Amino acid sequence: MTYDPETAYNDGYKAGLKDGYKKALAEITNPVNDVLKRADDIICHEFCVTYDDLHRRTRLRHIVEARQMAMYVRRKIFNLSLHQSANDFGLNHATALWSVRQVEVLLCNDKLFKARAQRVLAAVGEIKKFYDKR
Repeated sequence: MTYDPETAYNDGYKAGLKDGYKKALAEITNPVNDVLKRADDIICHEFCVTYDDLHRRTRLRHIVEARQMAMYVRRKIFNLSLHQSANDFGLNHATALWSVRQVEVLLCNDKLFKARAQRVLAAVGEIKKFYDKR
């Protein structure tokens, strides 16, 4: 029996990709995902968390703040929907809405978070400008 990615049902299915190999390959090679990955790397560096921690389901405060910032960036800078923003982290749209609102509250009340957020937003804004030119 030979391996055929056209008919292989489990190829990529366990990762939540219903269409298997083709959809997984399309998502990996999508330039938007590359920009979001770079944005996530900036957020991880600024908030001192790893990329895996950012996408891990946990309620640790320092990781939650970084994840909320990532959803805020996706919503405000990249204009992604709440559903798309939440899907990147395996969460639902209500969590993304809560995250955006929490970041807005933290920007008003927390000086340290505001300083971090301004650095992140400036760096991600530069990356977005660079990719928009291409």
